[in-house]
Amino acid sequence: MDKESVEKILTSSQYIQFNGWINPDEYGFSRTCSFSARGVEYRIEWYCNYSTLYCGEMLLIFDNFRIDNTWPHHYKGNLQFYRNKNVCAVIPIEEYPKEVSA
Repeated sequence: MDKESVEKILTSSQYIQFNGWINPDEYGFSRTCSFSARGVEYRIEWYCNYSTLYCGEMLLIFDNFRIDNTWPHHYKGNLQFYRNKNVCAVIPIEEYPKEVSA
């Protein structure tokens, strides 16, 4: 996964706030970006063959991620992270519309 793909995924949904690339080196290059989903802040440290997702003190190694709706729970859209083609983390980004009681 290249750096442009990371940014493209994180900017492709109205439910994700892409906060940009942070902590650039003296040449302006950064491996770390910041984003928020449903009020929670996350960071991704990007490398070609693997990356790290940070949330608070938690870190998770992954090699691919995408926006999908295949994880079976109460959310319409998710940011799904994969390691060796297996789902290793799911961040809900979009809820189903609330049902109105009559």
